[in-house]
Amino acid sequence: MNDKEFLEILGDEETAAWYEVLEEEDRTGPAKNILGVLRFSFAKGDTQNSNKRIYPSEILEREVAKMKEKIEKTKVTGCLDHPISVNSELARISHLITDISWDADKRKARAEAAILATEKGRDLLTLLSSGIRLGASMRGTGQTDQFGTVQKGYELHSVDLVANPSFGQHAQVSGANLVYESGNSLFDPRPHLTEQQIWARFHSAMDMGYRGSFEDYKKSILKE
Repeated sequence: MNDKEFLEILGDEETAAWYEVLEEEDRTGPAKNILGVLRFSFAKGDTQNSNKRIYPSEILEREVAKMKEKIEKTKVTGCLDHPISVNSELARISHLITDISWDADKRKARAEAAILATEKGRDLLTLLSSGIRLGASMRGTGQTDQFGTVQKGYELHSVDLVANPSFGQHAQVSGANLVYESGNSLFDPRPHLTEQQIWARFHSAMDMGYRGSFEDYKKSILKE
């Protein structure tokens, strides 16, 4: 690996993230399909993010431990931008999460990932090497209460790379840290418009600056 290419993606203390390019001669054996390495923080406990959600530290710690076990047993992939569903879409996969940890003192979740030699992995490396600011964002399912606090049933599925992460002091309003509501809290009376399609529209609307809640957005969609 070339130390000269060990560069900072986001420079503030809260969202420090780094990538390192893997030299061609090092891309042999198990590493033949790996372009580089990413290291980043992706969540902070007990702190409201720009999507006005609060992830309790005990929930983040629990989900990090569960994902660490999953990583040891199978492969956990991430995408460049959030997919519509909670599962990684093959065409969007850009990285493979290789390690994850919880810093109890700073209440921060951190991860390390390998940039894969897929189409989106190459796109990711091109963006990073061009100085494009990116951040990490959780992809999970669960519910929030009326105050935006994520509830105990939350499940972390992966961590994606996005342009506007909701975590960190430089984050902008976006669909990042998307929590898919489950159970009986949501109901779609229009069978031709699925819950995932509404979430996808909501995600796009937030990228365009929409600041309302998902419930309000859904009501407006159902009136169309």
